[in-house]
Amino acid sequence: MHWHEEFQFIYVSSGSLTVHTLSDTLKLSEGEALYLGPEVIHCIEAPVDAHYYNFPSSAKVLRFYPGCPANEDLSALFAENFISFAPLSPVLPWARESLDLLKDLARFEKDKPPFYAWEVILRLFRLLLSVRKHHNPQERPARDANAEKAKIILQFHRRPL
Repeated sequence: MHWHEEFQFIYVSSGSLTVHTLSDTLKLSEGEALYLGPEVIHCIEAPVDAHYYNFPSSAKVLRFYPGCPANEDLSALFAENFISFAPLSPVLPWARESLDLLKDLARFEKDKPPFYAWEVILRLFRLLLSVRKHHNPQERPARDANAEKAKIILQFHRRPL
C-alpha cells in the first residue's frame, strides 16, 4: 500500500488487475481504467501477463492564470476525499471518450510524437473534465481518520532499520 500527492489514471491494455484502497477493491479488465485522486492509499495487484499504464500527474502543474474560475474547480477536484476514485468502463457511454484518450496516452508513451508534452496535457485536462462531470463528490468526512493512521503506519514501515 502506498499513496502520493499526484492524481493518476490507470489504464489496463491487456489482462486484468485489482486495485485496493482502504475501503474498496476494484477489479479492472482489459480496456478499463481508473482515476485515483491525490493522497488515496492504494495497492495494485497485477498478474505477470497483465499490462497496464499508469499516468500520474501533479495537480500543481494543471493550473490556469491567477484568478481564473477554473482554478477553483480544479482545487475542489483535488481536495481530499472529493472524488477518491472513478472507474472508467466501455459499458458507460460517457467513459468511451476517456478510454480513447487513455489509449492515446499509452501510444504516446511508446512513440513520443511531436509536441508530446502538449498532447499529454491536453488529454489530461479532458480526462479530468470527464471525471468531474460524471462523478459526484463522495460524502465522507473532511478527514478520514483511518487513512491518516494508515499513512503513519506505512511511513514507519518505509523507514530503514
